[in-house]
Amino acid sequence: TARDFKHVCSYGLAICVYIKDDAKNNPMATLLEGKDALGNEELRLKLRGFTRIKLKPSDKLAPSWPPDWLSRAANKAALVMASSDLQKIVILDSTCEKFITLKEINAAADSILKYQAGKKAEAEEKRKREDDARAAKFAEEAKKTAAEKSVPGLDKKTDKKKNADPKKPTEPVDE
Repeated sequence: TARDFKHVCSYGLAICVYIKDDAKNNPMATLLEGKDALGNEELRLKLRGFTRIKLKPSDKLAPSWPPDWLSRAANKAALVMASSDLQKIVILDSTCEKFITLKEINAAADSILKYQAGKKAEAEEKRKREDDARAAKFAEEAKKTAAEKSVPGLDKKTDKKKNADPKKPTEPVDE
């Protein structure tokens, strides 16, 4: 389904997962949902560059997500931002609760988006190099094929017997 981990990773976008435990007293969730975090309009606009998921560890799709991510929200909440290839991951959870500010969340989002842009540029450059290599190979093969084809009368000396008029005898005839 659309919220399954593998499915979300297949989109090719950065991932932002807000994991909130069902605990009644959850100050971490209050912090992350506040106006100085996910409730901030400027940050919400920035997060449009991400696939955004809100998840509870009790959801039926939760087991498809990395257990480490889910455990970070045990009885609390966590915000996970990751690149589409999962090579760059930032986790904001209760271990860094004192340092979670709008500035820090923006910095985390910026670092992921910058990484994504770099990966996209690398992929486009690689595709361009591959396209150029295919075009050069195609041009070389076209030249080779054209050189292998011979045009009668231009590339080789013509054989007089092949070009002789069949009605005219090649040897003189006595009359």
